[in-house]
Amino acid sequence: MKLPVLLLSMLLLGCCGLWDIHAACEQSPNMQLRDKCFSTLALHDDNPELCKEIQNLTARDYCIMNIAIAEMNESICASIASDLKCEQVVMGVRQHNPLVCRWIKDDETAELCRLGSMRSACENAANQNLRDRCFSVLALNDDDTELCKEVQNLTARDYCIMRIAIADADESKCADLAEDLNCRQVVMGVQQNNSLVCGMIKDNETAELCRLRVG
Repeated sequence: MKLPVLLLSMLLLGCCGLWDIHAACEQSPNMQLRDKCFSTLALHDDNPELCKEIQNLTARDYCIMNIAIAEMNESICASIASDLKCEQVVMGVRQHNPLVCRWIKDDETAELCRLGSMRSACENAANQNLRDRCFSVLALNDDDTELCKEVQNLTARDYCIMRIAIADADESKCADLAEDLNCRQVVMGVQQNNSLVCGMIKDNETAELCRLRVG
């Protein structure tokens, strides 16, 4: 999961011993930012105890629910005060059922639920080829190159990253590729609406995405 830039900076500083992250959350300029800071920190550390620092009771419950979904552990739901159908949602995620996510009123938690359900389905794919394919589609759908790292086949992983670079017209994302697939040249061509660069791509699906992106 991507962390907000502010918290990511705090975490990096914390790793160097330069910043007490807990204290930083405490010193947030207002209660809403304080609650958000503790919620993000709790999810990052998989620590529902940190959710208790959140003052808004609804936000506190969703903080706990987020961790229960991420861990696929419905026992964590026991700490929730309100009826959010947490246990049913977590069990649905484990069974790869995204329909349970419709019960969730909080947008961020609902998105985490959908991602968890799809990720669970990918991890339980029948074979490695299907697993790689599933994570590749999920990565492009969520515009998240980190998910490409779940793809075991190295060539497929590179094309997963390249597709996102093409879709976003962002050549900086090509830096994560292990092979030279002419990624930067292709993306720069896409930025200039030059469909000829798509002919440089050996993977048919990636080449088709390139052509669609150029239009």
